[in-house]
Amino acid sequence: TSSLAVALSTSLLFFIGPELASHMPRCMAGTLLLHCGIDLFMEGVCDSYGKYDFLEYTGIWAITIIMTFFGMEAALLAGVIAALSTYALQSVTYPKPIRGSMTAATLRSSEWTRSPEAFAVLDNRDTGRMKIFVVQMQGHLFFGNISLFSDGVKALIEEKPIDERPYIIIMDFTLVLGIDSSAAQAIIKLRDSFTKQFGIKLSIFVTGSTEGFPCEFDLYQGLNANQGEMLKISKINPFDGKEVSVSVGSGSCVCTDLDQALSHAEDTLIAMVKPKLLSSSINLCSFVREQNERPDGTVDEKHYALKLLLRQTPGEDVTL
Repeated sequence: TSSLAVALSTSLLFFIGPELASHMPRCMAGTLLLHCGIDLFMEGVCDSYGKYDFLEYTGIWAITIIMTFFGMEAALLAGVIAALSTYALQSVTYPKPIRGSMTAATLRSSEWTRSPEAFAVLDNRDTGRMKIFVVQMQGHLFFGNISLFSDGVKALIEEKPIDERPYIIIMDFTLVLGIDSSAAQAIIKLRDSFTKQFGIKLSIFVTGSTEGFPCEFDLYQGLNANQGEMLKISKINPFDGKEVSVSVGSGSCVCTDLDQALSHAEDTLIAMVKPKLLSSSINLCSFVREQNERPDGTVDEKHYALKLLLRQTPGEDVTL
């Protein structure tokens, strides 16, 4: 009812409002304009402080000053110029879209509760972390540099001897500021070339944020759709008798951070050699914490540390 009343009142004022406004005190109209001006200034200038880099925040102040002295039309033109200039300067700040690359020989995930046999697989030169290749991107990826990006990644793989080429590649987009639609399409084509041209079994793409990739195109769906062959590994947990499982596979997938990507890549390498080693270390750390959690929410650190020690030293006589 109230919504209908507001709608009818607004419709009525559309016809008789101009005549009524001529009878209103000018101080009231001035007060409304002053209130709106202060509110917009606080939102645009004060509340945005710290949320933008120096260049972007300078553009906000430039628009504010120009609007104050020259009016709305000049401010709109200044906003367009500031936006284009900021985009151009941020794009040329990182002329090379590839920041760096390396194998995962010195990179380890937070999955430190694996069995010694599983770590032996990961440390092996032929089956371990040397077969994981990490490429980190930066800046803006757009139609102007996407060919440089695609050719650069392919060149990094081609320069390796055939017997040293990776099984898994991790593409880290954490430092990427923006991706346009043409670049997004090129990334999907690059993913396909990893398998067809270089025989890479698994491609992992890191968004660096829970909000996904910085682009309008649904790149997450495009990269996460090709799952390939999935392997589900199950085992009865000796602590509670419940079955736990994990899935690894080929194709491509998307992770939110580099640690998650490394963990998934390590699981895949272990599953390729001996899947039973992978199933023996599933969720052990979190399960031990749950088993030793007190009613008040704290954890019995003594028993927690002891069970982790038992896990790392199988066959040893460890007592409290």
